[in-house]
Amino acid sequence: MTICLVSQTACAAAALLLAVGQALAATPEEEFAALYLEAFERRLEELGPEDERSIVALRDYAALLLAQDRPSEAEPRLRVLVELAPTAQHLALLAETRAAEGDSEETEALLRRALHLEREPNTILGLASLLEGEARWNEAEKLYEEATNAQAEPGALVRLAALREARGVPDEAETTYRRALALQLSARGESHPETAAILNNLGLLLAAQGRLDEAASLVQRALAAYRGTVGARTPEAAATLDNLGNIRRAQGDLPVAEELLRQALVLKVQALGPQHAEVAVTLNNLGGALHLMKRLDDAEPLYRRALTIQKAELEAQHPDVAETLYNLGHLLLQQGKRMEAAEVFREARTIRVAAFGEGDPFAVEIARLLTRLATGN
Repeated sequence: MTICLVSQTACAAAALLLAVGQALAATPEEEFAALYLEAFERRLEELGPEDERSIVALRDYAALLLAQDRPSEAEPRLRVLVELAPTAQHLALLAETRAAEGDSEETEALLRRALHLEREPNTILGLASLLEGEARWNEAEKLYEEATNAQAEPGALVRLAALREARGVPDEAETTYRRALALQLSARGESHPETAAILNNLGLLLAAQGRLDEAASLVQRALAAYRGTVGARTPEAAATLDNLGNIRRAQGDLPVAEELLRQALVLKVQALGPQHAEVAVTLNNLGGALHLMKRLDDAEPLYRRALTIQKAELEAQHPDVAETLYNLGHLLLQQGKRMEAAEVFREARTIRVAAFGEGDPFAVEIARLLTRLATGN
């Protein structure tokens, strides 16, 4: 606590310096931040804490800390800033620090205060994203719609489309994705990473509806867009290649699916490292393709490698672990290893029940399988 024994302005300056602290330049990031701190301190000394130029310097310093992923350092500076100048921008920046610290309640309160002052599209999107994460679908959807009306950018439409997809309204999601795609193509053209992302998302939506030929065409366009911009060796391009392999697998073109998934696996390992959870996704998918081709001895080690990665990188009760266990269980059944298959199925069911409850359709299906195994069927 700062005790004021001099003028109010001097006390405010002391409080600011206490909040901002001294930067110890140990890394390039910290050296860069130190320059911003120096600029703020110079303005504070020359102009006082309430001068607009001091406030701007403090804001820039705090925003830089946020950009460097240092929210705990930015927070006390931003609290002082909000006290000096409670603008919508400053409230939104403080909300960003609270979101990074996992305080959703204060994040929401700060974003609502900011929106009360100014209906800024990015702040609207921030609140919508927070509410979506809490499954407050109706509130989130209204905010996404407001953001799409407020700015001629495809980003808000993409997030609205993803929300509608998650809510199980694919027709509305498709319409929204197509609006976003038209806007994106008009603004930036086909060869752009954001265009590729929309094409990929729309393709996956259509694939889930069984519209495989349309889906394959869209995902191929996405892959070409990635290759023509950020490059073929990026995680985004690798994930898109993985998606195309899965679509080919669903179309029954298993040799092509295998080739695409092996390419995706190599790219993911190169881009993310061999123990990344995304690598496990492709291992599982490739195992599934080989499984369908009855190449059980080739598929089994892929499933087991995926499981090892998932159990190390994800929570033990993660649904992806249950999916891989389920696939492995069926493979073991086909190999005639009934007791081991039952053990794997039980583990998969335990995870699904813990995550989604006894009524989860996947858990119910596994329970039926276990009953049949117990009765010798």
